[in-house]
Amino acid sequence: MKSAKTLKKCKFRIENSSLGMSFIEVMVWIGVLLLLMFAMTVAIINVYRNNSYTFERALAVLSARKGLENAVQLVREAQYSDSGAYPIVELSNNSFTFYADYDNDDSVEKIRIFLEGDALKRGVVEPAGSPATYTGSEVISTISNNIRNIALGRDLFTYYDSSGAVVSVFSNVLDPVFVKINIIANTGKNPTVNDYELQGSAFMRNLKN
Repeated sequence: MKSAKTLKKCKFRIENSSLGMSFIEVMVWIGVLLLLMFAMTVAIINVYRNNSYTFERALAVLSARKGLENAVQLVREAQYSDSGAYPIVELSNNSFTFYADYDNDDSVEKIRIFLEGDALKRGVVEPAGSPATYTGSEVISTISNNIRNIALGRDLFTYYDSSGAVVSVFSNVLDPVFVKINIIANTGKNPTVNDYELQGSAFMRNLKN
């Protein structure tokens, strides 16, 4: 009887021990959990990065759109200066200087719209004296960032004469009557893809050739 109880007791212990997990099994499960946690972390980081890039790109496009609208409006309002000088001062592929009433104060300012690096900028010179002169300091402000024209070798301005032909000789400021503005925007973080191109145009209605 005693030996039978001992066998039964041993059998119970053996069966009971089979219900647990070995050290190797525990380590495997820990490894699987760690892999799952790592995969989830990577997925969350990627989602955050994608959303962040999409948001920043949207802001860049919005900034470029506002800058384009501002430039188009100013170019459209090009007019003779307070001293009687012709509306257009100087033109190039990425810079355009002309006279316009920038701030609607009934005084015509000298305006320069130009690219510098990845920024679209506006320079303003106020008239002074009588007769008016434009020899004061130019106040420069940025109207759009993350502009990719220079990096891509794309012109900001294209000028057209009264017959619709492209003006390629910039020395004669009397030729242009119509200006097309082309802006390419991106966040700069991933400049090889997702460039966004915006175009606007303006007929300088106050020109008198």
